[in-house]
Amino acid sequence: MARVGAVLLLLLGAVFVQTHAQLLQGAQPGATIAPAAAGASAANPCALGITFFPPGADNKPTGWTQPAQANVGNTASDQMVKTALAGYPVPMLYMAPVSVFTQVNGAVPGQCMGGTVDGVLTKPAHFTITWALAGAGGVIGPFTKGSKQDPPANVTLSAVPEIPDGDYCLQLKMDVVPGSGSAAVGTQMVPVPSAPQSITRQVCFIKMASRPTANVTFRSCNTSFAVDLMGITPKPMFANPQLPLFSTVFHVWGKLNRTFDRSPQADNLLDYFDQYVKWSDPASPPFLQVLMESPGLLNGYYNVWIEGSLATTYPDIVSLFGLDQYDDGSAKYMGVSLRNSSNRPVPIQTVRSKIADLAGPDIPVQMGQAATFTWETQGYGEQFCYVDGQKVANTADVVSGGMSVAGGRSAGVAVSNQTCSSRVAQQQQQQQDYG
Repeated sequence: MARVGAVLLLLLGAVFVQTHAQLLQGAQPGATIAPAAAGASAANPCALGITFFPPGADNKPTGWTQPAQANVGNTASDQMVKTALAGYPVPMLYMAPVSVFTQVNGAVPGQCMGGTVDGVLTKPAHFTITWALAGAGGVIGPFTKGSKQDPPANVTLSAVPEIPDGDYCLQLKMDVVPGSGSAAVGTQMVPVPSAPQSITRQVCFIKMASRPTANVTFRSCNTSFAVDLMGITPKPMFANPQLPLFSTVFHVWGKLNRTFDRSPQADNLLDYFDQYVKWSDPASPPFLQVLMESPGLLNGYYNVWIEGSLATTYPDIVSLFGLDQYDDGSAKYMGVSLRNSSNRPVPIQTVRSKIADLAGPDIPVQMGQAATFTWETQGYGEQFCYVDGQKVANTADVVSGGMSVAGGRSAGVAVSNQTCSSRVAQQQQQQQDYG
């Protein structure tokens, strides 16, 4: 008899080791593990089931609670719709077996004990939980479930705050220990269950603790003003093909700081802009653009602000930082300023720059003589002076006051046997190229 018991123990151990190894391999995020059993039913009253919402459970985060899951259409107690979480509070998932072998004082059908006579469960069977996530895992238990049981069993995922942002699935396997419970059949006590019982589930989630990011490029010297947002993170996420978790949203707004000069501008121009752009389709490139067509804005220097955030219409299953709300009623998370008023103002110009009131010597300039030229610029850009067809460096002894001038009056000093006025037209062309 001892030898038979040893063989049975070795067999059970081999089964457990193999199953545990398979569990640690995990499944791809979003994949579905076929349940080993759907729980007791009229056709199979002995089957093992599982619930993530046992009495006394307090799942964390909120997206794992039964009301939150029900609000997005999940009415199954042994399944979880994918959620988004930041890792704080530390995720904690409760679970309990649903079995005739764990319900004290409940009926145990005779067929579940290898007979025909029903019994009453007097001692609940023990169960263990095997879990695996992101290369970590373990076995916890054994636990018991009864009228005077300890608090419900739970898996506490203390490593989640430290793992990289990404798509994860928690792999779970519950095993009921054979012979660890007892059922009264008449005057006899029968050990239950007579064979191992197992059930597997997975709970998938998005870990997201980083704020949105983007590379920002301003395109302000054209017939329109644009803000390009490239390399955007994170990409939009879905709980399933019909249930979006969140989109990535950028709020871009600006206010005129000052005009380039006192030149009159067209009527009905605005001195501010305010736009939202959203990345909702993960299949599209990580690029968004804010565009203001000419001549919508007054030309000048603008203070520009850019805020990145995540938006969702399903906040029940999104447990991220910084809950706020957009005007359309969607929830706002992970807000971060990518640019604020402390940044250098952005020049916005939708008309070409030009040179006005160019003035120079009234008489020819002799070889070796210094010649002074003055001009006014309207618009933004860099200025250059050409002498004898060669661009003169913008240094104090050659040309002064000609570098990155935006409006106002400038002066240049050149040494040549010709006037510089014939070359300033080239400077104007350079202005146009920049503007």
